[in-house]
Amino acid sequence: MKTKNRFKTSRGFLLGLVLILLLSVTLLAANGFAKYTRTVTLTGEVQYGGQTVRKLADSFTISTGDVAEFPLIPGTTPAPAPVAQITGKTEIPAYLYIEVVNNGAPETVSVNDNWTKLDGVTGEHGGQVYVYAPGPLTGDPSQPITILQSGELDKTPLETGGTLTVYGYLVEKTDDASAADAFQNHDVLRETADGVTETFVVANADCKVNDDYTVTNTGNIPALIRTAVVLNWVDEAGNIVANAGDLPEPEFAEDWTKDGDYYYYNGVVDPGGTTSAVITANTDAEPAYTLQVMVLAQAIQAEPADAAGEAWHAVYSDSAWSERP
Repeated sequence: MKTKNRFKTSRGFLLGLVLILLLSVTLLAANGFAKYTRTVTLTGEVQYGGQTVRKLADSFTISTGDVAEFPLIPGTTPAPAPVAQITGKTEIPAYLYIEVVNNGAPETVSVNDNWTKLDGVTGEHGGQVYVYAPGPLTGDPSQPITILQSGELDKTPLETGGTLTVYGYLVEKTDDASAADAFQNHDVLRETADGVTETFVVANADCKVNDDYTVTNTGNIPALIRTAVVLNWVDEAGNIVANAGDLPEPEFAEDWTKDGDYYYYNGVVDPGGTTSAVITANTDAEPAYTLQVMVLAQAIQAEPADAAGEAWHAVYSDSAWSERP
């Protein structure tokens, strides 16, 4: 009879992230003037007699690059965060703003230093507003402007997920209005960029033992796997027999490293991946008894390397296991 049990995952280090695009549309009303009619549109144009008099920019977007998902794992630094980029030319001086709506995002994900918080100014989605600190923009910026920065995540698991949404605004600069006043004044040219939402999920390192003595990573992040193997003689009722004779010596696979009472798999296992079999059980048994083979497996996040070092006192590096220094 083969019995498989498993440890619960060690979560002393554990976190994640899906990028979802949300559409944000701001409707701007027409304003009447004595000499001509000034129409403000979503493309940032002022028209007179059917012709464009002034234009803010050809387009204005917030993009996230090619990153679709990156889990947040304690002890690591998240992948690059979204960037704001103006495409086309800004034909008149303009302030660049972002609105950040934080619903439980990790504290280590924050706004870059090149943005100044506007105290008392709330965005159209209820978030905090920041203005681009180097000043009004003109022309076409040579490089994308970074919005968020991420430091190393605390080695404490996230208990619940959260989201962080960033919206962008481009507003003409006027001589008689501060950056805060210009943002709140709808009688100036403005454009609104689509919002970008990052969704943070709790990272999970877990595993299960299969009937063939392999171990599958059932978590959502790359993991390291170790197992303990316990052999016993049992009788027909399933009771362990203490003095039934010597236990057979099982054959252990070469791609597992023995250290103390554990066997460590020589490799990082991706979510859904499976190790090789840890043993080929020798099932030669005494006539009256059955050999019971119990494989207990444990998983932990693969990065950073000191996660396994602190929890297991073993470090996996350069395709090999060693004791923690």
